[in-house]
Amino acid sequence: MITIAAVAIVGTALIFIGSRWLEPAANRIARAYRLPRIVQGAVLVAIASSFPEVASVVLAATRHGDFELGVAAVIGSAIFNVLVIPALIVFANRESVTVNRDLVYKDVQFYLLAIVVTFLMFVLAVVYIPADGGASGLVTRELAIIPLVLYVLYLVVQYFDIVEGASPPPEAGRSALKALPMFLLGIIAILVGVEGLLWSSIELGERFDTPTYLWGLTVVAIGTSVPDLLLSLRAIRANRPIVSFSNVFGSNTFDLLVAVPAGVIVAGSTLISLDQTLPMFIFLIVATIVVMGAMRSALTVSINEARLMLTIYAVFLLWMLLEAIGLLEIVA
Repeated sequence: MITIAAVAIVGTALIFIGSRWLEPAANRIARAYRLPRIVQGAVLVAIASSFPEVASVVLAATRHGDFELGVAAVIGSAIFNVLVIPALIVFANRESVTVNRDLVYKDVQFYLLAIVVTFLMFVLAVVYIPADGGASGLVTRELAIIPLVLYVLYLVVQYFDIVEGASPPPEAGRSALKALPMFLLGIIAILVGVEGLLWSSIELGERFDTPTYLWGLTVVAIGTSVPDLLLSLRAIRANRPIVSFSNVFGSNTFDLLVAVPAGVIVAGSTLISLDQTLPMFIFLIVATIVVMGAMRSALTVSINEARLMLTIYAVFLLWMLLEAIGLLEIVA
């Protein structure tokens, strides 16, 4: 157990270090092209911070033959991002945080659509390409195109935001080229860190005789969420609350619509079970609606609402613990 814990800690540290190298590169690109703040958070920086989730799905599907572990990492990361990060943003601000209508009525609602479309991909796999009996199905590359198309639509929407808000021409990519070595080192560090977290989850599953899915929802998910937490906290300290929140939803949208299909495309086709994924998607939707309701109330998120978010996440962790020790069998 000490070895497993040590590998998980080192893996998380490597992801943290890698994100520290990736973040400046993303910020330099954003400054070079003078992107609006909400686009910077929801697209460019979100993609950089989402690399651990992409790596977790691809490595889980190809190296370990366990696509559901990668999906669990993405869903668990999305739950962490949507509940814990906004709450910590409010606490770091030491008072209520104001958001805008674009964030509430565009980014969050598009993110809810991303959840539905990703789950629809799994349902179509079970209905039209059933496997192993029960509620299991084969997710193919053709099905993986569905969420990718939606993400392209998302980028088109963000592009029009850039066009409408853009003024000066871009400052060509010298700053981005200078960031390339740091960018590559960040990718390597994150890949090694994610592999460590996946190994730890598989070992924990064997030790406790529980599905690795449960550990992906917690151990891998929390470790891979470090970059999103780091970026959002830094943005709020720089007095950029919109970037803080838009990074959360932009990153989650990317994880669902790009990271999950990436694992399918690389692996060719992968098995998915609705018995495990359905409860998690339901919890994710409920968590998102809670956060959306908090933001819609006078377009602010209060400290009391932040406490509620952390309480809901604590309930989620308790649920996973009960599943791991065999007192509940909802997803296990």
